[in-house]
Amino acid sequence: MMASRWRAAVAILALAGSAPAFAQAIDEAVKRADALISDGQIGEALELLKPLAGSGDARVEAELALAHLNRTVAAGDPNSEGFATALMWAQRSAERGNGMALNILSIMHANGFGVPADQAKAVDFMQRAAEAGDEGARVTWGLRAYAGDGVDRDVQRACELLPPFADRIPMAAYYVGIMTYRGECGAKADPERGAELIRQAAEGGDPRAANDLGRMYENGSVFDADLGTALEWYERAAELGWPNAQWRVGVAHAQGELRDRDPERAVELFQLAADGGSVNGFTSLAVMYATGDGVAQDLARARELYEQAAELGSAHALRNLAGMYFNGEGVSRDPVRAMLLVEQSVAGGGGPPAEELRDIIRGKLTPEQAAEVERALTR
Repeated sequence: MMASRWRAAVAILALAGSAPAFAQAIDEAVKRADALISDGQIGEALELLKPLAGSGDARVEAELALAHLNRTVAAGDPNSEGFATALMWAQRSAERGNGMALNILSIMHANGFGVPADQAKAVDFMQRAAEAGDEGARVTWGLRAYAGDGVDRDVQRACELLPPFADRIPMAAYYVGIMTYRGECGAKADPERGAELIRQAAEGGDPRAANDLGRMYENGSVFDADLGTALEWYERAAELGWPNAQWRVGVAHAQGELRDRDPERAVELFQLAADGGSVNGFTSLAVMYATGDGVAQDLARARELYEQAAELGSAHALRNLAGMYFNGEGVSRDPVRAMLLVEQSVAGGGGPPAEELRDIIRGKLTPEQAAEVERALTR
């Protein structure tokens, strides 16, 4: 197959006796190579492009850079000469102003592929690529401008860059949906239209969009409240690896929402959510270890998880951790430490449960302990 594609490329060039015919041959080869790379057929793409490497065409050089970059990344060898080859072809093409090559250079500098990681250079190449018309770079710039990720937050820039891609790129549809929902692009807020764009993104496989649809159906914020539909969207987002959705589906299994109660499955999902950095995942997993629900009781492990959640700002975790120190559950009893933790929980929005626990702990402090708490709070 590879040999036949190589012969086809040679035949194309041989037949291209005039400049228009040559340009058409290059166009066809670049399109075929791009499709092969998209399908993961990197070897065949390189065989097709090899006879054209000396053509001086920036598009051919950019495709060669992309093929070498993809093959090297897939091989997982950070010291491979493939990165150097990709860099060489990208630089050649970029010198001619090719947007795709500029975007490849942005990716290489952002990730340290064959060059020292340099976010400033990555952003510069990204913006130059976007200005040169590269679609991937325009989408990336729009997303980063909206989030303020490595660039100054610029909602208006996002409003300019992302809408043209909303019909084709789920991630763009998601952010356009958010902006439409909030009325951030100079138009009146339109929650219904925004929600439909978010649905479009979710159906295209964007996990955040699926998670947001779950919240909308659960809270009834746009659609009529429907827990069953909400959980369907949460489950789709969880399958796509979204930590908050994994936590929410775990809650459904722990509480038996529209299903038989399954604490073991809940523990698995809470662990996945925690592995993804979800503060709710850490907290709920700690609860399961503390109570021995779905897993062998392990108070030391519960404390570790509460502490991790507390570091991420969970008022719920701070309150439960305070309870462990107050009661001496898995730790030495320490009413002063418990009082300081519950004060943090109240300050962080722990609500009535934290306030009630604070009153209980305060009522059990000795005068000396109360004075120690006041000194610590003053500090």
